[in-house]
Amino acid sequence: MGWLDLEGLLREEERSPRCGVLNGIAYDVKHDRLFITGKNWPTLFEVAL
Repeated sequence: MGWLDLEGLLREEERSPRCGVLNGIAYDVKHDRLFITGKNWPTLFEVAL
């Protein structure tokens, strides 16, 4: 168990009034990685664990 500080994940120039909070987290068991995104975010991030 641990913590990930993802506060600065979305760059300032990528943010818009439509961008919401980080709320999409999925775990891929087969490849041991996380996928992170947020409401109306323009990007899906892959985090290797």
